[in-house]
Amino acid sequence: MASFDFIDASAKGYEAIWFERSYLFRVAIPVFFVKTACILAIIVFGAETKFLMQGLISLPGNVLEAIFIIGLIRFTLYREPIFIWGKTIPMPDGKPLVEPYFGWMDRLRSYKAAIILYLLIKVIQLGFSGSMMDMIPGLEATVAQEPSAPGLPPLIGGILMFGFLAMMVWVFRLFFLFIPLAMGVEPLRFLKRISGFQICAPMLATWFICFFPLFILFIGAMNILIIPFPQGGVSYILMRAVVEGFSETVILSVQAVAMAFGFNEILNGKKNTE
Repeated sequence: MASFDFIDASAKGYEAIWFERSYLFRVAIPVFFVKTACILAIIVFGAETKFLMQGLISLPGNVLEAIFIIGLIRFTLYREPIFIWGKTIPMPDGKPLVEPYFGWMDRLRSYKAAIILYLLIKVIQLGFSGSMMDMIPGLEATVAQEPSAPGLPPLIGGILMFGFLAMMVWVFRLFFLFIPLAMGVEPLRFLKRISGFQICAPMLATWFICFFPLFILFIGAMNILIIPFPQGGVSYILMRAVVEGFSETVILSVQAVAMAFGFNEILNGKKNTE
């Protein structure tokens, strides 16, 4: 069955990021800096409600984020250094958890292809969500002007909503195709292993476990850190941008590593106990 232990994968994701926190923080400094600058630009240009513009402004941060996340996956599994500074930062001692490449794709091909796919998925996500959010005000205005317009019968509306949710659940697994590609596995080969809906539940559970606790933690931390600063001031905006940039990177890192452990379990047919 194409599934994995989402509790074990999530725990390993948290453990790996925490255990290597010193090295990862040094490597990720450019990512934090550029993402913080992008968030500041979004606030300065008043693009907080203009989601398509947010995607364009965030593009430099997304590029560095892609390089870092792909490097993180290969560092965690194959013990390869993360190359993001223009040079290699000495990494802590350790040994690969699994045999690199699985004999299917070499390092250079998988690395470049995974970065491109990560950015493509990011653009699709931002474009879709941005278009949907930007359309909402227009739809609200239309409904306000035509309050008596006939709507869909409740049954039809429910069926359409259920179909849309089912489609989104099925598509959810495709958002993480960059992970097997970063591992050296061809996407079509991997998709054959996870065909059907049975992989969606553990993937959704892993995503949620690696998101919600950290989200609550960082929201609480941000609310505490911004207390001394007047709302709307330069210090307030800067502190908010720093916390948001840091929290996004940490959450994405934990999720990517946890998914990588889960996918490795599917590909190898057993858990990694090392």
